[in-house]
Amino acid sequence: MRLRATTAALAAVTALLAPGTAVAGTATPRELTGEHADGTAYVITVPPKWDGTLLLLANRGRLDEPFQQWVTRQGFAVAGTDSRPGWQLSTDLRNIAATRAVFADKVGAPARTVALGDSQGGLLTRGFVQYYGHLVDGAMPACGGGAGTVGMWNAKLDAAWALKTLVDPGAPLSLVRIADPAAEQAALTDLIGRAGATPQGRARLALAAAFAQVPAWNDAASPEPGPGDLDALIDGWSAGLPFAVGAHVRAPYEQFLGGNPSWNTGVDYRRQLRASGREKTIKAVYRRAGADLDADLDRLARAPQIAADPRALARAERFITYDGRLRDPVLTLHTVGDPAGPVSDERAYRETATRAGSGALLRQAFVNRAGHCTFSTAERATALSVLLERIDTGRWPAVTPQALRRRAEQAPDPAPGDVLFTRVASPAPARTWDAGDWGTYTD
Repeated sequence: MRLRATTAALAAVTALLAPGTAVAGTATPRELTGEHADGTAYVITVPPKWDGTLLLLANRGRLDEPFQQWVTRQGFAVAGTDSRPGWQLSTDLRNIAATRAVFADKVGAPARTVALGDSQGGLLTRGFVQYYGHLVDGAMPACGGGAGTVGMWNAKLDAAWALKTLVDPGAPLSLVRIADPAAEQAALTDLIGRAGATPQGRARLALAAAFAQVPAWNDAASPEPGPGDLDALIDGWSAGLPFAVGAHVRAPYEQFLGGNPSWNTGVDYRRQLRASGREKTIKAVYRRAGADLDADLDRLARAPQIAADPRALARAERFITYDGRLRDPVLTLHTVGDPAGPVSDERAYRETATRAGSGALLRQAFVNRAGHCTFSTAERATALSVLLERIDTGRWPAVTPQALRRRAEQAPDPAPGDVLFTRVASPAPARTWDAGDWGTYTD
């Protein structure tokens, strides 16, 4: 639902300004700061000639500086709040809504509001449009949480559990119900290092990474490994595993939930390997190492598995699992080499929205770059201009890579940075869990 400005003057200004038109000049923006009731800080930045657009940030007060400067030149206001320590997602969502309320009180009701955020902020943005969709006109979540928290943490558990089971079942990895995240992360790093010392261990690293679909190209400073360069692929998967498993994030999230929301009881890891899109490559890795893939998969099938805490899972379903029912347009951004979340997360989000009848409101853009949230300012600005056009006209412009590149080249106020939009053929998501699965878990 479009939100309307409360004054005729603001409406008139908004009507005169097309997306992408620079209006703010060089004057200094006005900045308002404060705290919400729980002590969480918020920051509001208003350009000298505000055009009525509010960018509502999900997990921080300001955008990256080049992007902040660009949006200021467009006349867009920015309002954001920090996330609470420990993945307290319900509190974070309330504080985002509270930040918008503060903005409306202190600055004025926005003519259009776009929620956006990266990483945890991307997850929160998707959650915000589900729980607080009446407060926004569109959203641009980036590189975060497309499979929802239940599916995401199940896939991460698969990778860590398989690695421990196959390399050293006695390794001091808790995997779930983590009491000391620093020790857990250190134990994982040690296990990866020991596995990488032998050909058989490297094959098992590759298999574990496949279960979470960890990309082999996850360092923007390194070239993308070729499909036949097995050593480079394994090195990339090994480097991405610590970030992909995310023990340092799981621990506080479990504290928020009051237990472990993840499980692998009943999981068929042969099926998971086929679904990963990497079965052919993993077989080649095992053959070269002289290792027995069938024996390792049998070992996983026989090994003790992990059950979820039902009450923690029920809370995780609320914070945050998607129902797919979008109110307003959403444009997602994702880098192809993101170690924190594979591109299949976006396929999971799209399939959930499509099943709910909201597919027409969703568009997705991918960037051919490695790393977590490594978008250029030009890519962010281009995506935002597309979303604003959809909000204003009710119709999506073309969101193909070629169309996005042309838009960036023809922008009246071009933003800096490369523009590497690309097509992606995504495998099936590793572990799906959406509103259709709520309450169906059994141990």
